[in-house]
Amino acid sequence: MNRLMTTKEILEVLGVSRETLRLMMRATPDGHEAVPWLSIGTPGRPVYRWRGGDGLLRWAADTR
Repeated sequence: MNRLMTTKEILEVLGVSRETLRLMMRATPDGHEAVPWLSIGTPGRPVYRWRGGDGLLRWAADTR
């Protein structure tokens, strides 16, 4: 079973800064198959958990 990863872990996997990750999230193309994150926080204070694997890598390639 794949566990959800923290944003800190994703920053390490992708080798990007937190700001770059935010830019990548905003650059996600419309109609992208599925975003690799889930928001478990509130709208004013989002907290994200991430699905790793091939979906994450495809998403990262599409948004860089």
